[in-house]
Amino acid sequence: MAGGGDWDAWNARSSKDEPIIRLILDGTVVRVRLDKKATSISLLVALGVRQDGQKVLLAAKTMGGESEAAWRALLDDLVERGLAAPELAPELAPLV
Repeated sequence: MAGGGDWDAWNARSSKDEPIIRLILDGTVVRVRLDKKATSISLLVALGVRQDGQKVLLAAKTMGGESEAAWRALLDDLVERGLAAPELAPELAPLV
């Protein structure tokens, strides 16, 4: 696949210098064409919100679904790349 090296480098880049204060996590199913055949894939997306309000794409991964294990793997990858723990939104605090 053309550009695979760029994609791999982007997915492995450090996040330690990103001043992320919030995470937005979402999963979606998208229709794609693979080997000339249309199929659906599950895509997990992590957006970070910086202190100035700007949003930055931190991760976009196909993990086979929105299981707890898939989300854990995505979040573990962000931590391994240096992402500091963002603030917990006050409305979610009772859920922890």
